[in-house]
Amino acid sequence: KEIGPEEFRAPRDKEKADVKRLANVSKPTLTIFQPPQEKRNGAAVIVCPGGGYNILAWDLEGTEVAEWANSLGLTAFVLKYRVPKREGDTANTLPLMDAQRAMSLVRSKASDYGIDPARIGMLGFSAGGNLTAATCLKFSERQYDKLDAVDDVSCRPDFGVLIYPAYLVDNEGKLKPEYQPTKETPPMFFAHALNDGVTPDSSIALTRALKAVGVHAELHVYDGGGHGFGLRKSEFPVHTWPARCGEWLAVRGFLKPAAPTASLKGTVTIAGAPLPEGKVELHAAGAEPVVLEIRNGAYSATVPIGKFSVTILGKGVPEKYSAPAVSPLKVEITATANEIRFDLK
Repeated sequence: KEIGPEEFRAPRDKEKADVKRLANVSKPTLTIFQPPQEKRNGAAVIVCPGGGYNILAWDLEGTEVAEWANSLGLTAFVLKYRVPKREGDTANTLPLMDAQRAMSLVRSKASDYGIDPARIGMLGFSAGGNLTAATCLKFSERQYDKLDAVDDVSCRPDFGVLIYPAYLVDNEGKLKPEYQPTKETPPMFFAHALNDGVTPDSSIALTRALKAVGVHAELHVYDGGGHGFGLRKSEFPVHTWPARCGEWLAVRGFLKPAAPTASLKGTVTIAGAPLPEGKVELHAAGAEPVVLEIRNGAYSATVPIGKFSVTILGKGVPEKYSAPAVSPLKVEITATANEIRFDLK
């Protein structure tokens, strides 16, 4: 069924006039917002506007949120996911496909944007909060067949921020089975108004379920505020949630200053022949590995300064180089430009 061209739709009866409603999205995109270089802390967040899986509240729950994230030092990516809901897509699979691909894509480009691949979260409102929950809970269930090497990169968010999330509970207020967390679920922050007609039970039920499996969660329920308030000022204290969220992100370690970095480039050969494609992985205790893509025997990226064990993955690479516990390769990245050649035997 044709949905028409992408457009900003005019408000309808009883809809707020000061919201840009993006409709008929068929091509998902990411729009990047970066804070000034001196303010960046290496963390990032993908922002999912709400709109009932019908439209996207592009400014209220998208671009305005990205600008707030920049004020905390986070690089923000506003996700334009596919809406409206397509006929037969009762599980909102297409938006989840877009969100999973977006998370893997951003993480695969982490070195290009100076982002810590272990500090990339997702933030969503209403239906976007539902999408954020699904992405946090279903990262081990890729919703589409692999497209390319990007899909080898994890689509698990490192944290979730859910603001008045929708559709997580049944008619009795119980968490739906498909939204049950596990101990591998990332930590989450929630904000909701008690008088929200979309129901605060979604936030309350998922918070309780996270507590039951030992996952960190913080929930703020405000007496008033209704639904769809975004970050904008209101007569109710609900507009203070961004400050509480910033505090939570700081306590959880997501706003810590970025580690100093330096440029690294080099080559990988096996018995003198260039490795056509593969990966160089830099391992340090207590941190996610830094992954560099090998193309035609060469690699380059901006990486953290420090000492690392190195593993190299690719067709024909001897097994002893593939696991950090046994790999004999060690490097130290210094503040100056680094060039390292690996010739595997």
